[in-house]
Amino acid sequence: MKRQALLGALSVVAVSLLFARPPVADATLPPPPERPVVVIPGIMGSKLCRIEEDGNRTVIWGTLDSILRFSDLRLDDRAEPTGSCGLIREMSYLGLYTQEIYRPILERLKAAGYREGSTLLTFDYDWRQSVFDNAARFKMFLERSVPKDAKVDIVAHSMGGLVARAFILQEDGARRVNSLITAGSPLRGSVRIFEMLERGWGDASVVVGGVEDFRRIMLSFPSIFDLMPSYEGCCEGDFLATQAFDVAREDAWTKLNWDGVDPASLPDLVEVKRRRTALVDLAETPLPAGIGEALVVGVDQHTTSSYRLTSGEGPARLDYETSWNGDGTVMTDSALLPDRITFRTSFASHGTILNEASVQDFILTALKKGAEQAVMEVPERERSGILTALGHAVELVGVDLVTDQPLYRAGTRARAIVHIRLGDVVPLDPARFDLRLIRPDGTVVPLPLSPDPAQAAPNRPEEQAFSTGFETGDQTGELKLTLSLEDTNGTPRVVTQSVPVVAR
Repeated sequence: MKRQALLGALSVVAVSLLFARPPVADATLPPPPERPVVVIPGIMGSKLCRIEEDGNRTVIWGTLDSILRFSDLRLDDRAEPTGSCGLIREMSYLGLYTQEIYRPILERLKAAGYREGSTLLTFDYDWRQSVFDNAARFKMFLERSVPKDAKVDIVAHSMGGLVARAFILQEDGARRVNSLITAGSPLRGSVRIFEMLERGWGDASVVVGGVEDFRRIMLSFPSIFDLMPSYEGCCEGDFLATQAFDVAREDAWTKLNWDGVDPASLPDLVEVKRRRTALVDLAETPLPAGIGEALVVGVDQHTTSSYRLTSGEGPARLDYETSWNGDGTVMTDSALLPDRITFRTSFASHGTILNEASVQDFILTALKKGAEQAVMEVPERERSGILTALGHAVELVGVDLVTDQPLYRAGTRARAIVHIRLGDVVPLDPARFDLRLIRPDGTVVPLPLSPDPAQAAPNRPEEQAFSTGFETGDQTGELKLTLSLEDTNGTPRVVTQSVPVVAR
């Protein structure tokens, strides 16, 4: 019986390597774009294939059963030749259901006149490798995909934004790029990397031998070290009693005392330090004159913002702080750069930031008219309002709906938690919330919420938390939670969360 599988991540688009002359324009279609656009996805967004002895390729990341091959992704001297082999168009959970991630932005681009394979290109890459290795591969991709005298626009999500900046600034890429739009790019890293290394995939980690094996695999990837946080206030600890945890020091990893972390098998930490220094320079160096630059940044999402490391006789413990100044994965401060054109959105999380309608409007306008014109023409969606327990209107900053596990076995008890951040310290009445559970068998169950102050941050009185328990049901598939909040403008604020349910 198939066991549990990966919840987090996967997505994206399809790749084309040939730049073809577009056909004669149809008067009923949008005019062809002035130049090609290249979409660069984030980490885990590209298929990875192993080259077998007979020359055939076996997909080890990007199919429904990829989780069963996850151990094959470990980078070491024994690893079989592996490389990227296409982009993943949608996120797949356990083979039970799929969720579109990049398809909506691609469809908007095509509706605007871009043609896949000619003026709409996508770059797949081995996301296990470093940002800089993939920047060099992107250079080769452009050389074979786009005429040498042609420039491109780039739309890059998450880690893809780092790859694009490294290409421009370190691979002589400025002459090939007209504009760069990044969305949710962790220019100074993300604390979620440490959170993932400490906790693994929850119950799903058993598929790869437990959290300790999960750590061994993940820490063999140079990219994981590239994405570790470096922004001010991200990291505190008792390493040497005075410093925060230093990812480039072997004795720091030894002091963690985590099962599965073998400092001797980590990538070259001298090289890690060099790359991390170079990444700081990438974030601080403006792009050359003549390249339009715009940052799409998520805000008002419940985000792990910092950690404090405490070590002792046993495994080190990381205590996390959360903030509403991020996109659920990347803190706003990590995705921002000074004096750049910035478009903020409160209405999308990290994985779906390119799906938000106003973000798509901004990107399309920036590609056509330039980022300066786009930021004037496309308004950011304003925060909405919600009614308090007394019926008064108050600003609704953000909403987060999570479950206590990333996946469940059929026939188990589960829990949903709602975090709400307001613009003032006033009580909310959960009776005004409409939370519904749709089980895999299609049964719809209303779920009453109750205040749960223990789930709210004690130092943020504007944040409130509510929770409820529920039964998953006996069927496997997609379990979907939908929360609808009364909005003072007449349009309910709706937040959804999908969770896989696997066999017992």
